[in-house]
Amino acid sequence: MPGNVSKYCKSGYSISYDESFAEAYQPIIYDPYQYGRDYNPALYFRIVESSTAKCIQYFYYWDKQDCKKDYVISEPNTIGSIIGLIFAISEYIVSSILSMYFHQIFLVPLWLQFVVSFFIGLFIGVKIHNSINDIKIFQRIAGFIVGRFFTHQYDFEPILVFLEDSEITKIAISGRGDLDSEPHRNDIFVRQNYHNEGESIFSLQGPLYIKGEQVPGTPPQRVIFKEFEDIKLKYSRDNMNNNHHPKFAIVTCYHAFTGEEIYYDEVVFKEKDILNFNLNKLTDDILDEWYSRKGFGHEVSDPFTFPYIRFAGEVNKGRPAILALLEALSMIMKGLIALKNFITSFRRKTAMKKVSN
Repeated sequence: MPGNVSKYCKSGYSISYDESFAEAYQPIIYDPYQYGRDYNPALYFRIVESSTAKCIQYFYYWDKQDCKKDYVISEPNTIGSIIGLIFAISEYIVSSILSMYFHQIFLVPLWLQFVVSFFIGLFIGVKIHNSINDIKIFQRIAGFIVGRFFTHQYDFEPILVFLEDSEITKIAISGRGDLDSEPHRNDIFVRQNYHNEGESIFSLQGPLYIKGEQVPGTPPQRVIFKEFEDIKLKYSRDNMNNNHHPKFAIVTCYHAFTGEEIYYDEVVFKEKDILNFNLNKLTDDILDEWYSRKGFGHEVSDPFTFPYIRFAGEVNKGRPAILALLEALSMIMKGLIALKNFITSFRRKTAMKKVSN
């Protein structure tokens, strides 16, 4: 099939839309937690070809990313910090109330008690973070407090499959990473027997416009990446008995993928949880609409340059993760302090009634 011209393609590359070729390598997507079933999921593709290799760009699309229902915080230190803060504030409230009646007991300054309680809670939270994540009520609370900051219209998650001589040489996915992986971590599966991870900063090859505004030549976003050996991936055979279909599961409300068959001690590759997608062509008209109306934040013109999945401009992902976390913790603190003030006020009124009687 002859290549097509695209303004979203680096000079020297060609674009094609061979649906049968894309179907032959289409990933199998599992949805064990039902994060991907709602909001009109769809799959778009295009094939970018250089002189020596091909890359099938699969972009999974949703009308909305909804994390308000429940939110799984996968980073142990984040959970530990939340538990530590709750411990510290709770201890501060109790100490403040009791110190009004038992001044001589509390010889340690309140600030020191606060710090000690925080680190005790941090230690406990890190140790039991897996168990906490498995508690549905914790997920619901995290969704109400933290998840709402990560809820927004439209979501786009890529899986890139690289081929040479019809053989898969590399796969890059939008992985879940940790809380500071803005907006996701690039998980890269390669044939080489080595591991690498870190940050990558890149420049655009040409001008790019998002919502009518030109993206700076050097976007400020960092890209967190981690490389794995390809042998860690699971594949499924197609009708031609070829192992061409890599398996991935959607494991977060923000539609991040994992190539792990076991996730938090649970098998996530179950046939009953497969999501079926029909292929749609990712044409320039579609990309125009995504960039101009839907806040699409991916730079797609050069998938062969490391780190392959690249972001450009201000990605429409809501507020930065650290700001969302700080605001969420602030909400917790305000609520607990308000509770402390209510208890203090209630005790004072009770004491005044006793005195008046």
